[in-house]
Amino acid sequence: PFTPLKVSGRKVETILRTHTVNALCLWDQVMALEKPLLTAPMALEAVIGGTTFPAKGSRFTINQATATRVTMQSNWSAGPLHGTAHAVWDYDGVMQWTLVVNPCAERVDHLRLRIPLDDRSMPLMHTCADGIRFNYAGAVPAGSGTIWDGRKAGKNSIIGTYVPYIWIGAEERGLSVFGENDRGWATDYKTPLQEMSRQGGTLTLTLN
Repeated sequence: PFTPLKVSGRKVETILRTHTVNALCLWDQVMALEKPLLTAPMALEAVIGGTTFPAKGSRFTINQATATRVTMQSNWSAGPLHGTAHAVWDYDGVMQWTLVVNPCAERVDHLRLRIPLDDRSMPLMHTCADGIRFNYAGAVPAGSGTIWDGRKAGKNSIIGTYVPYIWIGAEERGLSVFGENDRGWATDYKTPLQEMSRQGGTLTLTLN
């Protein structure tokens, strides 16, 4: 009836799955039904002045590890851009990830979080916005390159392209990314805040 959270080094065990965490408080891997969901670690990158800088984490610490709550934090840098990352795990397996970005003297063109998923394990998707009866649930679009972005999700009054809930997976396991609102996100209609692309055996969900 109750599965306690367990922490062993960089591994966090929750109900029905095990996560390997990196220095950005993101996942290197997640195992569900004894199979991996990711083809590579989740990655954060910044584009500054036309140059792409992969984010690197440091000073990773686990501040709390109990049966019902795990908290962790780290520092990160991507070229001249710096900040902190924080993760809070609940006993249902949800991880709340908060990215803090410090002021930067240079213009930041893009900040992206990439989640590379095993395409063979991700035939289905479900997106929810601010309404009912029109939210898409069905097959992940075919093709290669960019196959979906947030502009295609049905909305009533949400400004911009933000989609509050995205799930990708199969009948028994998958990955969902969600947020209460679009605080901290841009509301530019020209730039999709969430994109899905396929290359080879990897289906990547990118958060801009």
